[in-house]
Amino acid sequence: MSQSEQGTLGERWSRALETLFREREPALPAFLSLYDEHIQFQDPLQRVSGLAAYAELNRRFLARARRIEISVEEMAEQEGRLFASWRMHFAPRLGPELTLEGVSHLRVREGRIVYQRDHFDVAGGVASAVPGLSALYRAVLTRVT
Repeated sequence: MSQSEQGTLGERWSRALETLFREREPALPAFLSLYDEHIQFQDPLQRVSGLAAYAELNRRFLARARRIEISVEEMAEQEGRLFASWRMHFAPRLGPELTLEGVSHLRVREGRIVYQRDHFDVAGGVASAVPGLSALYRAVLTRVT
C-alpha cells in the first residue's frame, strides 16, 4: 500500500492513536513507527527524549488505564507541521473517569514525527470528574481572568 493510499501523516497518526488506545500494547509498534528515533515529547506532566523513553511513557500510560478513548476532532497540516485537537476519556485503574480536551503540536522531518507537544488542562480534567467541582473551578477561572 502506498503512502497516498494510507493518507497523510496526520491521518495515519490519528488512526494509529485511536487504535493504540483501543488495542493497547499490540498496537504500540505501529504507532511508534510514525516517530523518529530522536523524538522530543512534552506535555503538562512530563518531558522525554528519544523513542525508547517515549515508548516507555506510552506503556506506563496504557498500564494505568482501565479504559482510554480518544477522538481527534480537528486537524491542520502544512509542510512539516501538524496541529490536532482531541478529546480523551481516561479511566484510571483507580478513581473516576477524566475527560480531557487538548491540542497536539507535532513537527515532522523526513516523514517522521520529531517533536510533539501536547497541551491540556490537567486541573480542569480532574475537576470535571468530581461532582460540583467543575462549576467551582470555572468560577475561580472567571475571577482570575
